[in-house]
Order: sequence, then structure tokens, then C-alpha cells
Amino acid sequence: MRMALMIVGLVACGGDPVETDTTPLDTDASSLPEERFDKSTWPETIGDAAGRPAAVYTPETYDGSSELPLLVLLHGYSANGLVQSRYFDLVSQVDVLNYILVTPDGTKDARGNRFWDAGDVCCDMGDLNPGDVEYITGLLDEAETRFPIDADRIMFIGHSNGGFMSFRMACEMSERVAGIASLAGAGMSDPADCAATTPVSILQMHGTDDRTIEYEGGRLSPGAPNYPGAEATVAYWHEKQSCGEPTVQGVVDHDKGVDGDETEKRHWSDCDGGVDVALWKMQDSGHIPTVNETWRDDVLGWLLAQRRVQ
Repeated sequence: MRMALMIVGLVACGGDPVETDTTPLDTDASSLPEERFDKSTWPETIGDAAGRPAAVYTPETYDGSSELPLLVLLHGYSANGLVQSRYFDLVSQVDVLNYILVTPDGTKDARGNRFWDAGDVCCDMGDLNPGDVEYITGLLDEAETRFPIDADRIMFIGHSNGGFMSFRMACEMSERVAGIASLAGAGMSDPADCAATTPVSILQMHGTDDRTIEYEGGRLSPGAPNYPGAEATVAYWHEKQSCGEPTVQGVVDHDKGVDGDETEKRHWSDCDGGVDVALWKMQDSGHIPTVNETWRDDVLGWLLAQRRVQ
């Protein structure tokens, strides 16, 4: 059932369904109100006032000794937070790695498919203008008032349309975002539209055999703006943040659907503010790679190592 949900739900902007082929907690929370650690007062959702509730997953074993990282998961076009969290298997790690996970849902378009307005490329095809930056920012605000959030460790992870939206949040809310991880997403069509003023850690993961959001870049429909390829997306960020030369940190197996070790991990260090910029090139992987536990663990390890630049 889980795999069926994944295949039905995870399609890209405007396309047809795609064939599938810790860090220690060291922040002192002693100054926070004690009631913030009483789980009986914590809601199961946030965003209710906006009419768009988002599920919140918190560690069962949390002892109140530290503030926790916040990870916001942004689903792909036509999926939802539940489907995406099952695909990435992030809920199972909330207790293991001690983070708070929020899984919001995008707005439904005229076809009944949920989407994020990630800019002119993807994926508000009906010009509904749902105000997603404001909505997601509101989720951050509410989460910080209701949960023991470490404001220096707020991260986004997204797939496809959710990856595009994660890049938009990095551009428009750079002062609050420590890092983003995008699988099969891309940056903005015009780099000048990115208003980031504070360095942000960036991880782009992309399959070279992706026929929906192409590794080399393309457009989602005739007449639509071009989206940049994976390497151009990463180049914008490592150039903007004055990073040094890249290093290959290994070639690993992240996709069960591809034989052997298909993912090359290329990282740029010595960036402004000490951020990390990375490209994980998934050779022969498609739009919905059959990611394994190593992929999940590596992505979460990368995200949870990031801290906001002051």
C-alpha cells in the first residue's frame, strides 16, 4: 500500500504520473517556559487558523533538556504531506534523531492536485496565488510559539514541486533557514529573483534520467519559463556564497532501482558563513528514485548538521 500511494501521489508539475522504473543537542532550554515541554499541551497540528492544518510529529522520548531542530517537509505536485513522509520515511526517525517534523499540504488546483506556488516555473498553473511563502512562514511562527524549536536549526526538504518551494523559501526567508535539501527540484528561472541576504546551506539531489524535471534543465510546458538544471542551480548558490573548490566525498548507493553505487556526492566548502553547498548526482536515477535507508540517513545527517548563519 505504501508503494502504491507513492506512485499515485508523487507526480511532477503539470505532468502525467511518472513510471517508477546525530548531532548532539547542545542548546540550553532552561530559560523556556516549563509548559512548552508538557506534551499534553502540544497540538497535533499547526496552521489551523489559516484553514490549512499541518501535521506535527514530535519525539516520544523528548526530555525537555534542549531545543529541537525543526524539519519542514514539502511534498511533490499532486501528493500530500502524509504520502511524502512515507516515501522519505522521515516520521520513523523523529524519535531516533530527536527532531520535530512538520508535513503541510499544498493547495488543491482545478484538477484536484495539491501544489506549492514556487514561483513562475512551478506549479501554480491556475494562477490561484495561494500565498505559500506567507503560509509556511506562519507555520514557522506558530511552531516556535508552541514547541521547543531551535531557531538556528530550521530546515526544509522537498521533492519535485516541494524542492522548488524549498529553494523559494531559501531565497525569501534566508534569515530564518539553516538549510534546504531538494530532490528533483530546481532553483528560480531568473537568479535575480532570489532575494537571499544570508548564506543558506543547499543540497541538490537529482537523477540524470529524470524525464519530468530534467537534470540539464528545461521547461514544464510550452511557453513556460525555463528552469535551471541541477548543476546550474547549485552553481548559483556556490558562486553567490563564494565557496571554494568542490570535493567529491564519495560515490554511494542511494537508489535501490539502480545497480551499484550511483550517487556522486560533490560538496563545496569554505563558503560564506561556513555553509555547505552540495550536489548529489544520481546517475541513471529517475524522477522518483527508489531511495534506500542510506539515502534517508545521509540526507538527515546533512540537514541536522546545518545551523543558521547569524
